[in-house]
Amino acid sequence: DCPMTIRIPLGAKTRSGPFHANMIESWFANDPGIIVLAPGTPQDAYDLLVEAAAINDPVIMLEHIGLYGLRGGLTGWGDNINQQVETEPVNNAVAENRRYKIGIAEVIRGGRDVTLITWGAMIHVAKQAAEKLSQDNIEVEIIDLRTLIPFDAGTCIESVVRTGRMVILQEGQWSGGLGHTIQSRILESCFYHLESAPCVIGALDTPVPFSPPLENHTIPSVDHVIDVLRTSCL
Repeated sequence: DCPMTIRIPLGAKTRSGPFHANMIESWFANDPGIIVLAPGTPQDAYDLLVEAAAINDPVIMLEHIGLYGLRGGLTGWGDNINQQVETEPVNNAVAENRRYKIGIAEVIRGGRDVTLITWGAMIHVAKQAAEKLSQDNIEVEIIDLRTLIPFDAGTCIESVVRTGRMVILQEGQWSGGLGHTIQSRILESCFYHLESAPCVIGALDTPVPFSPPLENHTIPSVDHVIDVLRTSCL
């Protein structure tokens, strides 16, 4: 047993350069035995932290600084994600010694045309892209992994089999990112269901710049995600 939970603030849109903005989930995913969490909402952050503190395993909690609401309550992308957090469900689950959210992905938006799998702050970029594509009658299903390790492959596979298309969206650099591992695991089970080539969207392979315009250029944008999703549906 190793009951230890470590909270790590990180992520872009904080203008803190490579020292705090770089995404490091792939580092820890390569160490067997460590649970890696990446919440994208206040509710998930609370639930996962409470659940993590109650188990006897080492947990890395990746908290995106851009979601802290440091800019007048808004995220680094200008969204307001404030919500009233429900505390009873996760505490009841802990009291009953059952898993609640760790290891369980969530379909946060239903869609018929393409599956978009993501985590952390990128769920908000994904939502914006999906809403814009919906105006063109392209419906994107979004899966928020929430837990990177253990990885809920079943939820992802079920969605990809149904939509026939898959895009992985990560904030981390494209090379060496966790998205390729996730893509590979899903393809092992549903390659022949695909109607178009799968794709991984990631940041440019460069240290995260301090300059706001340069940082914005390196990380995945809503417009870029829209272009990739639209191409996938051709």
